[in-house]
Amino acid sequence: MDWNEDGMLDIIVGGRYGNIEYYRATDVSDTYPTLTDAGYIQASGSNIDVGYNSAPVVVDWDEDGLHDLLLGSQGNYYGGDASVLLYLNEGSTGDPQFGDYSEISCGGTVIDSYRVVPDVADLSLDGNKDLILGEYQGYIEYYENTGTNENPQFSDMEWLTYNYGSSYIDHSNTRPTIHDWNEDGILDLVCGCYNGYVIVYLGYEVGLGEETSTPAGRSSGISVQSPSHGTAPVKLSLDGSSRVDLEVYDTCGRLVENTALGRLEAGEHSIPLDLSDKPAGMYVVICSTDALRMTGRTVLLR
Repeated sequence: MDWNEDGMLDIIVGGRYGNIEYYRATDVSDTYPTLTDAGYIQASGSNIDVGYNSAPVVVDWDEDGLHDLLLGSQGNYYGGDASVLLYLNEGSTGDPQFGDYSEISCGGTVIDSYRVVPDVADLSLDGNKDLILGEYQGYIEYYENTGTNENPQFSDMEWLTYNYGSSYIDHSNTRPTIHDWNEDGILDLVCGCYNGYVIVYLGYEVGLGEETSTPAGRSSGISVQSPSHGTAPVKLSLDGSSRVDLEVYDTCGRLVENTALGRLEAGEHSIPLDLSDKPAGMYVVICSTDALRMTGRTVLLR
């Protein structure tokens, strides 16, 4: 990721002893970039130290356009801090600065799993970033965001499963990353583990496709052309006159497009959704009316 916003990809590294190292790219003219050890990342003038086994994720947690640091750690089993710490960026674009951290909680209780590795993605496809944690015993914890994209909140945890929900993912020291591995528009799980292997769990449809279900007794609905190229036509059916807003989110839960369509009459509507300036990938389209919130999805190809 581009930590200092200079157009070159840098590396942010956690480590056994709890610090966070920054390797800055200084030359990308060759096949591989030239990296310079820029030292440890600091907060309030001191090196960030989470105790043991720091696992950083760079994410815009509060949607202010700045790089924040979400850090997994060994946790408080041996008198340390909570398992997941958040450092919000108090600096500027290209010059991240950090002060005090906050502890990530679930249902009002600090998350305290042992030796966690976090990732952030919109697994629930509701436009909000969710939290995924690998941990020492090998399970992968999933925390659905019940707050907002700008202020994530978590009230419950469940373990990710595979084989259509029949088996828990269980590998010692899981290190998960959510990514569309096979580029089919569905999020997959790429997971490192203690034995040195990297395991890919392919995602599958669970009811959310080009056209979502409509609540009983209503004829309103939405479908989004997928795959799409530049423009993704949205077909909208309304059972009554309503105000209509369209929001588009990427797979990290970031709002990338927001269009107020005003009041539309009952009937069928075709809306050309312009994604020509967006990178290839999967996008979630949320249509809000006076009475409903409907969701569709498109895979943008280049």
